[in-house]
Amino acid sequence: MTDVPVGGWHGIRTDQNGRVIAIELGGNRLRGSIPGSLGGLSELRFLQLFDNEITGPIPPELGDLSNLVLLSLYRNRLSGPIPPALGNMTGLRELSAHDNALSGRIPDEFGDAKALRWLNLANNCLDGPLPDFGAPGKLRALFVSGNAGLYGDLPPGLPDLPLEQIAFDGTQLRAPSQSFRDWLAGPNITNHTGLEWNATTDREALVELFHATGGPQWRNRTGWLSERPLGEWAGVDTNADGRVVRLLLRGNGLVGAIPCRLGTLTALKDLYLDNNRLKGGVPAALGSLVNLQVMAINNNQLSGEIPASLGLMSSLVRLNLSENGFSGCLPAEIGNLNQLKVLAVSGNSDLAGALPKSYKGLMNLELFYFDETGLCQPEGLEAWLAGVPKLRGTKPCNATTDREALVELFHATGGPRWRNRTGWLSERPLGEWAGVRTNQAGRVVRLLLGGKGLDGALPCRLGTLTALKDLYLDNNRLEGGVPAALGSLVNLETLDLYSNRLTGPIPGTLGNLRHLVRMVLSLNRLTGGIPEEFRQLKNLQVMAINNNQLSGEIPASLGSMSSLVRLNLSNNGFSGRVPAEIGNLGELKVLAVSGNSGLAGALRQRYEQLNLEVFHFHDTDLCEPEGLKAWLAGVPKLRGTKPCTWLHEKDA
Repeated sequence: MTDVPVGGWHGIRTDQNGRVIAIELGGNRLRGSIPGSLGGLSELRFLQLFDNEITGPIPPELGDLSNLVLLSLYRNRLSGPIPPALGNMTGLRELSAHDNALSGRIPDEFGDAKALRWLNLANNCLDGPLPDFGAPGKLRALFVSGNAGLYGDLPPGLPDLPLEQIAFDGTQLRAPSQSFRDWLAGPNITNHTGLEWNATTDREALVELFHATGGPQWRNRTGWLSERPLGEWAGVDTNADGRVVRLLLRGNGLVGAIPCRLGTLTALKDLYLDNNRLKGGVPAALGSLVNLQVMAINNNQLSGEIPASLGLMSSLVRLNLSENGFSGCLPAEIGNLNQLKVLAVSGNSDLAGALPKSYKGLMNLELFYFDETGLCQPEGLEAWLAGVPKLRGTKPCNATTDREALVELFHATGGPRWRNRTGWLSERPLGEWAGVRTNQAGRVVRLLLGGKGLDGALPCRLGTLTALKDLYLDNNRLEGGVPAALGSLVNLETLDLYSNRLTGPIPGTLGNLRHLVRMVLSLNRLTGGIPEEFRQLKNLQVMAINNNQLSGEIPASLGSMSSLVRLNLSNNGFSGRVPAEIGNLGELKVLAVSGNSGLAGALRQRYEQLNLEVFHFHDTDLCEPEGLKAWLAGVPKLRGTKPCTWLHEKDA
């Protein structure tokens, strides 16, 4: 440190009041992590930390920099998710974070970043669909190449932007129509890449694998990094086009992490990386290997959760993940792999939870090993498991697994700090633990932990509480996502997660809860849309998902939830029209869609079939057609009336 004014420090610029307005330390050999305290530099306009060796996550506190115009973090070793708060920065014009190891989805908030002109997130480990970029944004350049886990249609709103450059090669993104392709090839786009894969991207992926896994120390590295054809590299087989179709590196001394760029090997059919010393997680980007038939990564030191994206590998026949350190639950999405014949996850002692009901769809399974794990068999899977010829690991979900689930919940959510933890972790019956109610068999049927000071992430092992009827976790400080494993709670009648800090999408597996009567997810930070699977919730009477960050159109399938009495979708980011099918809900008394500024158009004539007591649609662009005036006048509690113009009337 020095007594020189801050403005005299290398790479720092200040304004006339001595406030820091620029940090320009690109290429300065910086190491360590980005401190969250930078978010307190309220006058900062330029933050340039590119070309360094910075590790760790991007701190969400950077989202507090309301005056920031330029954020350059590229070519470092940053990891973890992109904070949604960065998409809410109203003045940010340029964000460059390419060539790092960032993971997860690009937050939906970036679709609403109206000032953003340049977004470069290429060559990371990002996955999922792109946000709904569109007018009235100012985006001119969008680079997401080299993120093999990105998939789906390019946003239809892109042609409405002043876009000049777009690059999406090395992803699974695609143009949704021929007219979209014509736009990409048209005069407004001066540069675009992204409609094909080739052997060049395969070579890049193998080079990265070599460097990431200690290539110079491999037992056999003949040909690697040479200019010889890839098929002459040890353990690599290629097809007639030079694309890699087989990677046989078992027991070859690989040490390190599997790079996400391996997901760009889209012609790959066989992947053998077993019996090495690989560490870290399985990149979600591997889900893009839609031609893969064999994936053997057993007998390594891999850890973390098994990514749900593996359920996208539609050609998979053999999946061996055994003898590693995986934790969490088995993803329900593996049940989509209808070609699968072998599934082995044994020897992962931290895998836990109920086997997903979706696995009943694995009709071709010949071998299923899940011994030496904490996985258990819920009711309803007995007949399917009995039909698997080679089976190891069957253990029913019972009072013993209930105790294990509650112990994990205690440790995961700050149990020692709970307001009432009487009996917890003791040898007393579970029914004597504070907030726990059990049936005569000792199975947990009610969990009443609302307002008890829980903080942290919900463990997926909660999914083993298969006798549970009521789950109250409201008014706490829970973070992370809603576990997809809750979809295994087939007897659940009440799910109350009101007023927490939960993030991410609502899992579609909740549509399995056929006995659910009340679902309250309000006052969280959930994103994405309403799952189509909710159409299966025929007994649901209360659905409150208001005050989140949900988006997209309200699905017409809600009209099939025939028992709904209260439907609250207020204060989200829903757009489009409210579907006419809502008018089919004969039991509906309360309908609230206010605070969704993207909702627009005339209310549907079919709504006059409803016997509503409360209808709130203020702070939207929904309007009242002439034919509904009499019906609306009869709704006791009404907010939002606004007459339609003739343009709206014809759509009522």
